[in-house]
Amino acid sequence: MATFTSNINIYSIIIAIPLSFNNPRSGRSINIVAAILLFVIYNNAVSISNSLIATGQLSIWLGSWLSHFIFLSIAIYLIYRRSLNLELIPNFISKKNK
Repeated sequence: MATFTSNINIYSIIIAIPLSFNNPRSGRSINIVAAILLFVIYNNAVSISNSLIATGQLSIWLGSWLSHFIFLSIAIYLIYRRSLNLELIPNFISKKNK
């Protein structure tokens, strides 16, 4: 259980880094909402994979690494976009009026 909790903390920190930066002229609440939503989805994905492993419907290797790999990929993508000083969500998805 300790490794599960430490994994959640590590991924939460990695995803929180790009979400903590914001434009002073924009609202700050969208980053907080995104961080909470990502945490809830990650926590549920890990719980679902653990239950699928326990019932034997998913192999141990795939079940224990799939959700971590997906969220690590999301974290790397967010850090990459933030390092280029781009918006976290591309314009063709968010459809902002400029």
